[in-house]
Amino acid sequence: MNQDFSFDPISVGFRVIPAIDLLDGCAVRLWQGGYDSASQVAPDPVEAARRFRDAGIRRLHVVDLSGAREGTLVHLDVIARIVKEVGISVQVGGGVRTAHDVEQLFDAGVSEAILGTVALEDPERAAALIERWPGRLFVGLDARGDTVALRGWLKDADESLYDAALRVAQLPVAGIIYTDISRDGTGRGPNIENTAALARLVQPTPTIASGGIGNEGHVLDLWNARDEGIHGVIVGKAIYDGVVDLDKMVSKYHRKENP
Repeated sequence: MNQDFSFDPISVGFRVIPAIDLLDGCAVRLWQGGYDSASQVAPDPVEAARRFRDAGIRRLHVVDLSGAREGTLVHLDVIARIVKEVGISVQVGGGVRTAHDVEQLFDAGVSEAILGTVALEDPERAAALIERWPGRLFVGLDARGDTVALRGWLKDADESLYDAALRVAQLPVAGIIYTDISRDGTGRGPNIENTAALARLVQPTPTIASGGIGNEGHVLDLWNARDEGIHGVIVGKAIYDGVVDLDKMVSKYHRKENP
């Protein structure tokens, strides 16, 4: 198994990271974060992960959507199977709010955990977790404009996006994963301006973009902004819909070739 237990943007370069979102045991995609918009993209998440691995992917982004809604990990068994049977690095978010949650994921072989709600609702607890596992915890900041969403995107935070990002960047995080909810699942393209502004603000903390990828040109747009501090992009629906050629993405970006 690949024991890549820290996200090192210097060594790995810009990365295209496929997403697997788990809801009721299946891989799904949402439209702008709405649970009632969920559509199944793969009945067997482990098999989906295996296909990504076979295309040359070495890192997956997995979100336990049920866990994000319930406030505790729901799909730990599925996540453990992905790690064990597929053998690539996996970062996991959704319902990760306590030290016990983090320990369960790391015991299952997960490379990095992603803190979301707890980072906004209980900053002291989140800071303690990040200090305990330096370089192994991302913070996910999912926002509509400057408003950060919590609890599976069902509640708004009091702290603004940029204030939260600045606070988090003072801690030894693996990086910040920024999602523009208004773009998520739409294919309209990522919010390059906001992503680049956030990345500049928190440098040298790595920023990973998420939400809105609808074609290979959108990935190239983010790649071209990598000097702003954008170290990768998470892609979901565009891969499942076949509008992004994963083999081509691996060839271009994971070998650090100039597209």
